[in-house]
Amino acid sequence: MEKTGTDRLFCVVTICYNAENTIKKTIESVLNQNSINYEYIIEDGSSNDSTVEIAESYSEKFKEKGISYKIISKKDDGIYDAMNKAVSVSEGRYVIFMNSDDCFYSKDVLSNVEKSLKSNYKSGADYPDIIYGDCIVKELNMYFKFRKCFDLIKERMPFSHQACFAKRELLISAPLNTKYKITADYDFLLKSYINGNSFYDCNEIIALTTADGVSSVNMLDTFIEVNKVCNALNVPRFSEKAYNKKLKEMKIKQFVLSYFPIVITHAIRKSQIKNRGQITNVILPPWA
Repeated sequence: MEKTGTDRLFCVVTICYNAENTIKKTIESVLNQNSINYEYIIEDGSSNDSTVEIAESYSEKFKEKGISYKIISKKDDGIYDAMNKAVSVSEGRYVIFMNSDDCFYSKDVLSNVEKSLKSNYKSGADYPDIIYGDCIVKELNMYFKFRKCFDLIKERMPFSHQACFAKRELLISAPLNTKYKITADYDFLLKSYINGNSFYDCNEIIALTTADGVSSVNMLDTFIEVNKVCNALNVPRFSEKAYNKKLKEMKIKQFVLSYFPIVITHAIRKSQIKNRGQITNVILPPWA
């Protein structure tokens, strides 16, 4: 008997806009999951390239597999607004955001996460509110693991959002705060932690993502917004004096990233990754 949307354990959501060069990789990674216990929603921001046409070309393949596949194309007020809209029409118990240019690390991700839950919990009623795992990042032709550290959740993102499954009911009751432009996902996780929601590390490599290098990273704005999140939730990271000192340091770093030649900033970034011991061996999936 085919599962209905409300019976499915997972809902995979892809947020995209003018992603004709990257959307295929993401869709292929979802379609080829060794599971049928999921639904798939593509929330497109009214692209004016061939993104929607590419997505629609997969409709029959998902239908043949018995997977509920929705393509929604309309304007939104940013990525977090689009995420909230996708959640509102989702039906799976857990939602994971695998946005354009992100992809699952292997065809066994969803089936392995499901097996992990069944092995560690007596019944579905006991399942945790948030499941997380590992994420492999490709940056400057190097592969490294996102620095996962749940113990530091009061200071920074504890794991990659592409490696996170959150219960739909939790995302409905506490939607992503669209006043934040960079860190609404961190705000959601920190708020969930403070409210006593349960977290579970499944120890699976969930996602493969790409980064463009430090030249595209706005460290200063991220630092400021993370600090706003922590203060708003009454878990301040710094005293006023320490914050001002750190802010000056971040402004210098941002200046270097923004105005130094790319060859220099890339060399600095490569050195950071190597010195942290983050580089890892990967087995790339066929869609990567």
